[in-house]
Amino acid sequence: MPLKINTKNLLIYVVYAAALVFMNKAVDGVPLSLGLYYAMLLCGTNIVATPLLYVLASAVHINWTLSLLSLFEAAFLCAITLIYRRTKRKIRYEAAVYIAIAAAPYIAFAPWRGIGELFTANEYLLKSIAAVTILAFAFFCFKTVYALLYRVMRCRLREDELVCCAVVYIALGAGVFNLTGFFVYTALSAAAVVISVRISRSPAVIICALALAAPPSIISLTLLPLTTSVVTIPRQLAPTVGPAHGGFEFLKGSFEGLKGYAVGRMTKSRRGKLYIDDAGWGPEAGSIEYGYRVPFGGIHVFIGKIGEPGPEPDICTDLVETAQRARSSRVKPIRKRA
Repeated sequence: MPLKINTKNLLIYVVYAAALVFMNKAVDGVPLSLGLYYAMLLCGTNIVATPLLYVLASAVHINWTLSLLSLFEAAFLCAITLIYRRTKRKIRYEAAVYIAIAAAPYIAFAPWRGIGELFTANEYLLKSIAAVTILAFAFFCFKTVYALLYRVMRCRLREDELVCCAVVYIALGAGVFNLTGFFVYTALSAAAVVISVRISRSPAVIICALALAAPPSIISLTLLPLTTSVVTIPRQLAPTVGPAHGGFEFLKGSFEGLKGYAVGRMTKSRRGKLYIDDAGWGPEAGSIEYGYRVPFGGIHVFIGKIGEPGPEPDICTDLVETAQRARSSRVKPIRKRA
């Protein structure tokens, strides 16, 4: 397609260029970015800008041989794509053959000798395995690029597309980790998790955290980053209230640091009346003056103000204001004894 200069396309190609650089550093010497490059071509991106950025991104290898190989890969796949576009045909399963042909010179001439102590010292076998990995990775890249370019703003992504996005991110995140180091990557991951919590406030944040923790776990060959994410993220999501729901345990009753408030799950009877589960409330809850109904996904929570004199912590005011901004309904506390 022709290259139109606008904010959206500029953002797409900037992200594409950065992803190429990071994927080239995921496993130094293995051009995983080849899969992303061909996926972009298959999804209809510009026939000039896409291969040009791919060739320029190969400079991160700091190796003339790998840069020349990238030039051949870019030219070959670009020519194939151009022929198909001129004849108005779609590239289907033969795409795997074209990637294999593009990766053939890499097997023959690349200076890569593997990483660490592997099961074999045969460099051609190792590079053949790397080429097969690139071929498989190209499939995940295609599904990811197609989902992000054409589906993400129009409909909910399917499970297979989410899996493909996670696989592509792991490769991308490994490159970020290798280029920036542990502390910078950890800071970026923490910021991403905080943003995810603020936006979604759902169990999907755990999936995001696990995906962010996967690259350092794979590179360091340790489960510590993954286990740390599993333990800490549910605590950061902040407990709502009521029984277990969606993989989280909701607390109820009076909270330490929330004096002056009582919390309970609300249920609706067949006649439409709202009842509040007051199990765990203390005797002071009998003087509730008013409360708010706050929806959390598929459940409703009652947050009641106990008529208790004296100053209250700031967090109580923040909680009530947040509930009001969320258009919560003010309700009369009709309590249902457990």
